[in-house]
Amino acid sequence: MTFETQHPVFQALRERLLLGYWLPGMALKPTDIADELRVGISPVREALIRLTERDVVQNVNHKGFSARRIDPDQAILFCKMLSQMYVDSISGFTKAKLIDKVAASFCDEIRPIYASNEDPATLFLKVGECYRRALLVKQHRHIADHVADVVYVYLSRAMGTRTYYGDLLVESQGISTLIIEGQHKAAVRAVRAYFRRRITEIVQAHARLSRMPSTTNLTRSHVDLSRPDGA
Repeated sequence: MTFETQHPVFQALRERLLLGYWLPGMALKPTDIADELRVGISPVREALIRLTERDVVQNVNHKGFSARRIDPDQAILFCKMLSQMYVDSISGFTKAKLIDKVAASFCDEIRPIYASNEDPATLFLKVGECYRRALLVKQHRHIADHVADVVYVYLSRAMGTRTYYGDLLVESQGISTLIIEGQHKAAVRAVRAYFRRRITEIVQAHARLSRMPSTTNLTRSHVDLSRPDGA
């Protein structure tokens, strides 16, 4: 049976990476993870292999898995790619006169997500997946999954998660409203502005992180670098 990325072990590991649970360079031992998740070691190894394909885990010379150290320039490049994919897709759907049908489907899927009571970070990850399913043409979805993971793994590690992802969720709601209301040009402008802000945040976060001790545990000490004072 082929291991799918919808597998719960893959999803659990990916979410931990996206929420900054593992710091760059931290060893990811399959036996320890399997014990923690109370699953067999085989699906953990397979999930880690799939995550190396997404560039958020590395296995140098097959000596063991670790959380990848991500180059901020790569994250910026991927931000630009994501922005262009969304803009091109919205424009393509509009020209094909399919945007109203796409927006209606998107509305049906996104509203229950916004209405749920999960924490903002988890909600934001679900919103991102919904955007990719509904708004990207099929051949772009696999690419978008890859590049989005790199972008948000970097930002979660650099910026903290709770307050930051909560802010992203509010901003995403604004874009969703524009799409559902049929304001396509405004939605395209909002998408571009959204990713321009992400690029600025990557640059700012990298500058702050370069001045901090490399052993600082940003996630577990709840440091939120999205605030100017780092509080």
